[in-house]
Amino acid sequence: MKESYRIMAGILLAGLIFAALYSVLSALSFSDRLGEHMDVPEERYEDYADSGEIKKICSRKSPEIIRRTSKIWKPGEEIQIAQVFEGRDAEGIQTEIKVLDIQDEHGNDRMDCYDRAAHKMVFSERGMYLLELKTTDGQRKSAVRKFVLLTDYRQGGI
Repeated sequence: MKESYRIMAGILLAGLIFAALYSVLSALSFSDRLGEHMDVPEERYEDYADSGEIKKICSRKSPEIIRRTSKIWKPGEEIQIAQVFEGRDAEGIQTEIKVLDIQDEHGNDRMDCYDRAAHKMVFSERGMYLLELKTTDGQRKSAVRKFVLLTDYRQGGI
């Protein structure tokens, strides 16, 4: 029984010492000042030279992809991307157009109809093809749009 009293007294003494040290340290700590407002000298970042440039770049209009023609293409006919679509940035400078995806009317992937090197498409079957195009300007602002191209043996436009 004496041994159990000695163990309990040791645990109780250690707890009291810990509580005393904790209360002393917390009284000296900065935890009571954590939520207080810190006075910082006023800094006007909009007066910096590069902030004007950043505002100009961020407020810049996104480039746009323009469809030049609404022609109905014949199956097997070569379709140059630059012949049908045009990319322009905010200043009117021409931008490069990239083909992200091509799908047929059933949602099947038809990127096999696109020749990346020649930047052209050839659709062997009649139908509707959904093209997802992207253009990026010199400031790396980009635009992504989807267009439908029709291939059929009929003549005329949309």
